[in-house]
Amino acid sequence: MRNNFAKKLGLSLAAFGLVATSVFTGSDAQAVPAFARQTGMACNSCHFQNFPALNQMGRSFKAGSYSMEGSQASIEGENAMKLPDTLNIGAVLKMRHNKGSGDYTETGSSMDFGRIDFPDESALLIGGRASANAGFLWEVSQTATGPGLLGSKLSFQAGKVGDIDLLVIPYMTDGQGPTYGFELLNTASLGLQRYSESKVASAPVQVGFVDAAAGLDLVASAPNWYFTFNQWAPVNFPEENEQAGNLTTMATFIRGVFMMDLAGFDTAFGIGMFSGTAQTLDHTHQTAAGKYEAIKVAPAGSYFDFQMQGDLAGMMTGIYVTSASVPAGSATADGYTSAVNTFAAGADADGNFNAKSASGVAAKISVMPELSLVVQTGSLDDGSGLGSQSLSDIGVQYMIAQNIKFEYNIQTTAKANTAGDAYEAYTNNQMMLFMAF
Repeated sequence: MRNNFAKKLGLSLAAFGLVATSVFTGSDAQAVPAFARQTGMACNSCHFQNFPALNQMGRSFKAGSYSMEGSQASIEGENAMKLPDTLNIGAVLKMRHNKGSGDYTETGSSMDFGRIDFPDESALLIGGRASANAGFLWEVSQTATGPGLLGSKLSFQAGKVGDIDLLVIPYMTDGQGPTYGFELLNTASLGLQRYSESKVASAPVQVGFVDAAAGLDLVASAPNWYFTFNQWAPVNFPEENEQAGNLTTMATFIRGVFMMDLAGFDTAFGIGMFSGTAQTLDHTHQTAAGKYEAIKVAPAGSYFDFQMQGDLAGMMTGIYVTSASVPAGSATADGYTSAVNTFAAGADADGNFNAKSASGVAAKISVMPELSLVVQTGSLDDGSGLGSQSLSDIGVQYMIAQNIKFEYNIQTTAKANTAGDAYEAYTNNQMMLFMAF
């Protein structure tokens, strides 16, 4: 009976096309197992080392708007109708345990005593081909206030010029930033598409580029490069579903990536830049008439990322390098009469918003097909005026199955104390079991 129920729902094993999704109750991210029936291919066909990091095949599937066919039968008709004959649904579940120790933060909290989160993440994920030239992804989870939409997007193949595909992607996400529209690299500039569950070496994550967003992504994608022009607003999603505000006043995110073969390594590097001003609603402030006020935001910043993935001395190896910065803000910016940079650090004593910066390097080596070691190091100047923090992580990943991952990380943060006269360190031991089925 259970097998028949699963068959009717089209629940797929975590196989081909495990693409990362947004998060549950503030966690980092999770993988999407909704494409297996459509393609009939295994997880490692599309993933480098383990999910959710993509290899060349995975990038091709995502750049093709999730519309690639496989063993699954289709329902076909006129005007590009081509639906899978089964609605493909996947589920993800993560269990996590954290134990912290050190000189600062969280002293006396549940983290210091050890905290178990079960589930740390859980969601149903529906996605795949929507027509012959379009695909979709839709993510739903149970939250503290009831069922909630974590993210959704539609990817349309609008045209083709030679080997360049032109895509149009409307999207929304509760915590992944504008790269949720389209992103192919594993440097965690899209936080859910990553080399490790711990992302201490991902500069875009550390400076806060990964956040709620809604917008429209216009993409030109070729086999060895892609360029995105993204109009978006960094907004939260209240229960009333009031989202991206005034479409004539949106911020801009542009991203360019070049991919090539370098000494046998699948290599890529890119740059992303935030600019412009968006106008949306300030859901924390109401007028005397009880209406929300409009607020102006000007997300500004940039980042560079680089990755190499390939075989080194018979072991699969990934190397990831990132750097990010956020400029200082104006003392007069208040969000109502002038725009606030939503990425900027808290205001100093004079009301100025401080600049932020981060950088990091990570290496991941598969000493066995199922076992990988991860080493990361990075730095973060969060604009507090206390100088840079030192970040590090040593981790191990073990693939119990292609769709079940165990990971253990030891993360250390060292920074100046509030008086600025001494360095303090805090260590977090994190253990998790991550399943996609």
